[in-house]
Formats: sequence, C-alpha cells, structure tokens
Amino acid sequence: MAECSRFARQSAALVYVAPQDARDERIARLEAENALLRAEIAELKARLADVEERLGRTPRNSSMPPSQEGLSKPNRAQRRVEGRRQGKQPGAEGKHLAQVHDPDEVVVHAPCRCPGCGAGLSDAEVVDDEVRQVFDLPKIRPYVTEHHMVRVRCTCGCEVKAEAPVEASALACYGYGVRALACYLAVHFDETGGRVAGSLHWVHVACSPLYTLIECYKKRGTTAMDEMGVIATMRGVAVHDGWKPYRSYDVLHQLCNAHSAERAVMRTATGGGHRMARPPWDPRSFGPNRFCIIAPG
Repeated sequence: MAECSRFARQSAALVYVAPQDARDERIARLEAENALLRAEIAELKARLADVEERLGRTPRNSSMPPSQEGLSKPNRAQRRVEGRRQGKQPGAEGKHLAQVHDPDEVVVHAPCRCPGCGAGLSDAEVVDDEVRQVFDLPKIRPYVTEHHMVRVRCTCGCEVKAEAPVEASALACYGYGVRALACYLAVHFDETGGRVAGSLHWVHVACSPLYTLIECYKKRGTTAMDEMGVIATMRGVAVHDGWKPYRSYDVLHQLCNAHSAERAVMRTATGGGHRMARPPWDPRSFGPNRFCIIAPG
C-alpha cells in the first residue's frame, strides 16, 4: 500500500501543466479553424443547392426550351401509359374570358328593313336575341389637380408658405397614375427552339396588348433580336425572363411574372429551404432607374 502511495505521488509530480498563455493560444487557433470549416460547409451547401436547382429544371418549371430537355422529356408512350393526353386534362379548371351579368353599357342592334319584301321592321316581333360582350378600357382623359401652396403672414410679421405634396414636384408634372400606366405599356419577349428542315432554329416572339410578331432565325441571341428590330429600336419596358442578351439593350427591363412563378415552383420542388440560384440579373448592371419588377395586380 505504501508503495502504491509513493508511486502515485511520483506520477503526479510528472504531470505537465501547460501555461495559461499556451492554452489560450490553442483555443484561439481551434476556434479560428472551426470558423473556417463552418464557412466552407456553408459554401458547399450553397453550391449543392445551386446544382440541385439546375438539375431540377424542366421546360415546365423554368425558361428552359423543350429542345434542351433531352432524354428526360416525357414521350407519347409515357403519356399513353399514364392515361394522359396532350393539352388541358379532363376535369382541370379552365381559364377563359366570360360574359358578366351587369355590363356597363348595353347597345341594341336591330335590322331596319326586311331583305325579302323591303318593309320596315321598327314594329316587328323580336324572335331571338344574341348577346355578345366586348371588354375594353374606358376612354382616358387627363385628370388635372391644381395645388395652391398658400403663403401667409403671422401677426409677428413672419411669412410661412405651405409645403407642396410629394407628387407635385414641378410646375407641371405627371402623377402616380400616369407613371403606373407607363409601366404597363410594355413589350413582352421570349424565344424557344424548334426544328426547321431538320435543323435547330429559334422562334422569337415580341408581343404587346395589340400586336404579336413571330419570326424564326437560325440564331438565338442579339443577332436575331437586331434583325427582328423591336427591342433594338424601342424606348419602353421590355418584359423577359432575364436572359443575358436581352439585358444588353438600353430599355427599362421588367422580370416576367410567369418566369418568377416558375422559379417559385422550382424552388418548392427542390426543397425551398435552400437559397435560390443566381438571380436572373444584377439590377446594378443597368444603371440608375433602368430596372423594375412589377407585381401582378
């Protein structure tokens, strides 16, 4: 027993206790290494999320053209096995312009004279009435509001002038309504691949509420856009998916809401906890006041 006690005392005397400064230095070094590892893990997670997002892209949830889908594209045989046909599926809710029960104006059109005998039809019996409705915007006229900033003199002799409202920024200027309307005076652009005489071509479209222009080119980028002669010469709002060639033109750019919805669907499909992939563009690349995103009304 005495030998054991003596051995324990000798062993304790051999235990080395590092100085406090050395321990602090080691802890600091380990904490720095830990922070570096956490940063590398965060970067790897972000890169993995970006790869998963790219792999999950299809023409149904992104702006990818069908020609790039490759072997993952569903074929007709698969649709037949699944019992699905092309287009709208049975039972799916349809979207169309429908008549309303309370139109703003009713105009009655009646024939004036019988083509058979030439008699007048002002008192003829009505046997049928076909109803058609035309949806249009009302006639727009300027609504001018005049603001008077009154200057008054206090009994102490001090003169005070009222502040002008924010929208009255000049002697004559446009209000918020006109500025909002200007954002909707836009041209929408898109393109997709297609086969022409066995080779890949690109179908470009430019459309407004009144006109639609569709043209086909062998090129997809700015060469085709310049030949099309729309975005290259316009001075307005260009609505598109953020593809780089569109961003090279000096117009006001708007991100397409349909593509925003597709990216939201894609993010949900790939597990929305990860960050989104690279944004479609950097607003700073357009200079001041050249970028906007308009939410759907």
